[in-house]
Amino acid sequence: MGRSGTFDVITPVAGPQTDGVPGGYHHGSVETAAIEAATDIVRRRGMTALTVREVANEIGVTHAALYRHLSSRAVLVDRVAAGWLDVAADRVAPAADFPQVVERYLEWALESEALYRCAFELSSDADAVAPTSLARLRDLVAASYRSDYGGDATETRDGVFAAWGQIHGLLDLYWKRLLRAADDRRAATYIAGLIRLPPPRS
Repeated sequence: MGRSGTFDVITPVAGPQTDGVPGGYHHGSVETAAIEAATDIVRRRGMTALTVREVANEIGVTHAALYRHLSSRAVLVDRVAAGWLDVAADRVAPAADFPQVVERYLEWALESEALYRCAFELSSDADAVAPTSLARLRDLVAASYRSDYGGDATETRDGVFAAWGQIHGLLDLYWKRLLRAADDRRAATYIAGLIRLPPPRS
């Protein structure tokens, strides 16, 4: 704390660089910083703004150095997608019933259209992590659906796909301004109310 009673701003001093990476970084921290920067770029500027070079500039390393940690733009997209899907799963997990799952999912989607769209740019690469994150979300949603409506595995699968298709289609109409609401929260509630679901099992 400074003598005036205010907090001093201390500017970090960069350590020596090795192959374009500041000395204070190690592999895990470069990757984490890059994913955070990539997520922020997509959120603020959309998918088209995301490049390895732009992320490297954001975190202060050379793009050649970043390529050694995250080997391509596709890997960055995969990690951003996985992050969005993981939070989606965390948000729906505590839901009391399937309609609340739908509303919580909608609320998260509406917080960032760009990240939502990125989440479904799934890679077929063997090292991709987003498909695993999507599977976790799918399993949580399916368990909630089965708890509320019953049915065998096929009926659960078909019911979840039907609901998911309605959600994504209505979101697209909202973002294209063909469906209007006063704000995103009201849009989430309205869209959730439009989803056609079977009667809950007694």
